[in-house]
Amino acid sequence: MKGIGIFSLLLGLAAVGLSVFAKVETWGNFTALVDDIKAGEATSPLEMTLVTDYASTLDTLHIAAWACGGLALVLGIVAMAKTKKTNLVPGFGALLGVAGVALSFLTMP
Repeated sequence: MKGIGIFSLLLGLAAVGLSVFAKVETWGNFTALVDDIKAGEATSPLEMTLVTDYASTLDTLHIAAWACGGLALVLGIVAMAKTKKTNLVPGFGALLGVAGVALSFLTMP
């Protein structure tokens, strides 16, 4: 069960990392480009295509964060239920999985 707990922790870290990457890197570019289009500063077809690409990238990052977070939560709970002694690694994995999913809601287009 130690391996499942460590895997849960890694998946939880991946969920948080995906959500942070979506917020730091992609969300800023997406909102700036949408604001430029609304202001009339960006009118070329390339910018319109870029907005759809940013939106699809955000969708992909959200789905990956939800998948990693959900797996981290389930595996963390299973690992904690199977161990007889107190082991905090799967608990932290489950907590990070939930945090990763919650953080992904900050960047929903």
